Amino acid sequence: MSGVEKLIRSAGRAYRTFLKLDQDPARELEEGKFWLNLQQQQGFYADIETDSGLTVSEIAEIVFGLEQAAYDHDALKRSETEADTCWERIRGAREIMRMSDPSIRHDIRMRRALFHLGLIGDDNNKGGSMKNHRLMASHYFALRAGDNWLENGELKQLKPHSHAEAEQIIFNTYEIDWRTLKQACKRKGIPLSKDSENFPKA
Repeated sequence: MSGVEKLIRSAGRAYRTFLKLDQDPARELEEGKFWLNLQQQQGFYADIETDSGLTVSEIAEIVFGLEQAAYDHDALKRSETEADTCWERIRGAREIMRMSDPSIRHDIRMRRALFHLGLIGDDNNKGGSMKNHRLMASHYFALRAGDNWLENGELKQLKPHSHAEAEQIIFNTYEIDWRTLKQACKRKGIPLSKDSENFPKA
């Protein structure tokens, strides 16, 4: 039994003593929490001393102070995680803007960087249908594995492609780079990987 629980049970015993009830160890914890919450919210019976040597208000201060400290600790951890995620996105956006490939226009890089930062959604937040990332991931898989793929209404048997070849075809077809597609698929829970036992060995 922790020290905090002992203090709460002490408040529970004081509660039953105050009400002139028989002591019930099975209810000490529950009734102690009730009385501490009542004291915290309305200030009732604050100066009643418990068998721990502390008053009800002093126990309440200790218990709720520890709970607040635990909450603050968790909040700090969450803030640190969120900060790390933000810096990761900023670094990724910078890398996108520094891409030296002359075939990728500056405005396209800007849209990708904004998407990576989470400032715009699919299709640059334009109206109409959203980009079908599941279709793109399936196309990539078909290119890598050499599966059948429907093109212009005709089913074609694709030859196996390397990752670089498939990545370029996906970019040419859908105007989306591997990094952006990977991020979108991860967010939507769509399987996408460079590695699969179905892919030919390079």
